[in-house]
Amino acid sequence: MQKNTDLSQIEMRNSYTRLLNLIPGAVFRSEISERKHAFSKNYGVCLKFVSDGMYKLIDVTPDTLDHGVNLVDSLILPEDRDVVREKIYTSFVEDRPYQMVYRMRLPSGTIKWIWEQGEVVCGESGELLFLEGIMMDLSEYKAIENSLKEEKSMSALSCRTANGFGLMVGTSDPMQALYSQLEKAAQSSSNVLILGETGTGKELCAQTIHELSGRKGAFVPVNCGAIPEQLIESEFFGHVRGAFTGAVGNRDGFIKAAHEGTLFLDEIGELPLHLQVKLLRTLESKQFTPVGSNTPQRSTFRLIAATHQNLASMVKSKTMRSDFFYRINVLTVKIPPLRDRRGDLDLLIEAYLNANNTAGQVPQHVRAAMEQHSWPGNIREMHNFLERFFMFGDASIEGFDCDGCEAFFPDTDTPLEESVKAFEYRLIVQAMEKCRWRQGEAAKLLGLNLRTFQRKIKYHNLSK
Repeated sequence: MQKNTDLSQIEMRNSYTRLLNLIPGAVFRSEISERKHAFSKNYGVCLKFVSDGMYKLIDVTPDTLDHGVNLVDSLILPEDRDVVREKIYTSFVEDRPYQMVYRMRLPSGTIKWIWEQGEVVCGESGELLFLEGIMMDLSEYKAIENSLKEEKSMSALSCRTANGFGLMVGTSDPMQALYSQLEKAAQSSSNVLILGETGTGKELCAQTIHELSGRKGAFVPVNCGAIPEQLIESEFFGHVRGAFTGAVGNRDGFIKAAHEGTLFLDEIGELPLHLQVKLLRTLESKQFTPVGSNTPQRSTFRLIAATHQNLASMVKSKTMRSDFFYRINVLTVKIPPLRDRRGDLDLLIEAYLNANNTAGQVPQHVRAAMEQHSWPGNIREMHNFLERFFMFGDASIEGFDCDGCEAFFPDTDTPLEESVKAFEYRLIVQAMEKCRWRQGEAAKLLGLNLRTFQRKIKYHNLSK
């Protein structure tokens, strides 16, 4: 009877071994040479059992892998080995399993990425028995991950053009700083808050971040100030049939539509307090419940919010919840107003003419007036002005806050020579400011050779 029991146990062990050998990875058991009171980060182990997957994983033959030594530990890259030992030691101290990713250099010289999960096994009296777990080869996945990162980086580089970044136009220093912020924001999955005055192009920035991030889902823009308050919850979370009068069928909301994509909330300061509470819960759990339903749904969207308001002041005045503000204000992107990037004006005018197939030109005296204007409405105001100019001409300039424009609109009694001198002076100043007072670039911009340009600078007594 005892003999039959022994045979049964042997068959069971063989069955388990066959099963472990089928796992697409390596199962191992190592004996720990130390006792519990002496266990440290420099513990010693020797292999007692490995599944067949180990030989394929580390590219050795069974006779090469002596179960009495720990060849596996010696293959771990030196810069990763201390981290591995720290993880295992912490796992023992906290009495919980561990998980980690590290690199190995195989005997052939190949580097492999390894995912390992395991635990330290102790006996009933607390003595250390084994270190056992499973190892998987992550090298292919790491190669794909690196490839995706490279593609994302190349995508960002391809967005940069001679005149701007993607659909955005401008080469000034403030815009270069903005482009760098957008690239960094695209590499993260954190919430983004875009700050900028009205008409600066906040939605365009949000769309650029979405496209560079490579998210699979859609870009869903929402103007928070344009939704009636009685419908706002349904618009965001959706509703089921019969949830309220007029709900004749199920309808998805913005959050469901943005699954695996980007939800862009423009003018987020307009959201009522009660919706901030519900949206905060959704941002934390990525779960929401449609109006009239009891079944939670999941949406892994990324939030990008935008506003021209001072949200910190709104928190102080209790018109915005502080917890909601801190949840959306993780990464901050600031868009410069048009008055801080006047050097981009010519590029913006050219982009407008091309986008609208406008054959006309903007005369120099109009450009001068545009340069002096403060543009409180930013790009949107500039586009409206250009449309008005091509319809009504110089009358469109009336009302511009263009101090100093009189040099371009001399009185009829002013001699021609003085008018030309004033006009030339202003052109040179504009060119120098645009080229950051680099004379060679300014001369080239005006179509002059450097010697002639320097002579004119001296004639006008110009200095930075």
